[in-house]
Amino acid sequence: MGLGARLAAAFAGLALVTTLLVGGASYVTTDRQVVGEVDDFLEDRADELVDGSRQQPRDRRDRGRGDDDPIAVDADAEVQILDEGGAITSNTGLTLPVSTSDVALADKDGSPRLRTETIDGVDYRIITQHVPGGGAVQVARSLEEAQSLITVLQTRLVTVAAVLAVAAAAVGWLVAQRTTRPLRNLTSAVDAVAETQDLTLPINAEGN
Repeated sequence: MGLGARLAAAFAGLALVTTLLVGGASYVTTDRQVVGEVDDFLEDRADELVDGSRQQPRDRRDRGRGDDDPIAVDADAEVQILDEGGAITSNTGLTLPVSTSDVALADKDGSPRLRTETIDGVDYRIITQHVPGGGAVQVARSLEEAQSLITVLQTRLVTVAAVLAVAAAAVGWLVAQRTTRPLRNLTSAVDAVAETQDLTLPINAEGN
């Protein structure tokens, strides 16, 4: 491999590694920030349901009630109510998984529990929060929108990394060509002298 090709490969590799490192850090940071924003939303919605500022669903036909009835949630979340024993008493149409930790939280006060669950092939972020007097409220939000955002970011990072690698390879090749031009001129002159035995052939000495 010639010097030009080696420099091109080195420049491309450096650009690719740098871009992937920076992009990877941005990817992780963005993913955490998006999930954090979903968690904040769930905590606020759970607080509203617990303190009564937002109506809890009365039964699993909550979405089919009239427009005049109070609605437990908007279309951006799912709600499920548990009694003191952890049994489901009502929800907004989607049955959320109830773990032993959720049952314990319904029976006794404790810190709200956040987790990610897959329901019918869709990832949901779920919070379970104790209700004073017994029982618990669960609020879930789909992560499809967040995952779509992360996928778009990932695709763009890969595209940027590829473009920068190609650009860096071209720069490396040009640098190698300019740097070795005097050496290539000298090599050509030496070859010409060796072939013609003419020691009067001029050698162009340009550059430093």
